[in-house]
Amino acid sequence: MALIRGFSKVDKGGKIAIPELIRRWTQLAPDCLIDFRVTRVKDTRRQPHIYFFKPDHPPYPSPMEVTIMEGTTVITKEGKIVLEDSILEEAKLELGHLVEMKVAGFQGAHWVTLFNRVRYSPTYVPKETKGKQKVKR
Repeated sequence: MALIRGFSKVDKGGKIAIPELIRRWTQLAPDCLIDFRVTRVKDTRRQPHIYFFKPDHPPYPSPMEVTIMEGTTVITKEGKIVLEDSILEEAKLELGHLVEMKVAGFQGAHWVTLFNRVRYSPTYVPKETKGKQKVKR
């Protein structure tokens, strides 16, 4: 179960802004080194997700999850996580993708799970909604 949930977008240079509330709750300060793991669930078509955590507080992954890549990154002074192109490629993230962040874990040892949600487009308006109702424009 998620304690806090937030959304962000992949910016130029592979930077993803972490909402301030999530940074405070997980105690991820600027210029702080954090570990990450790109994982996916075995035998499914689900998109890979990324765990971000302090080196001394790793997450508790499910036995069904497989680690694809792991490493260390940094949080900038603006509160953004910097990810290299190879990490974004493994996590199937591109410039402009919307990501969802969920905080989990016990007190003092929280981690952030980042999920790829949808391609973000501020001009997108669905033509039909569920139930085949027309959207008024």
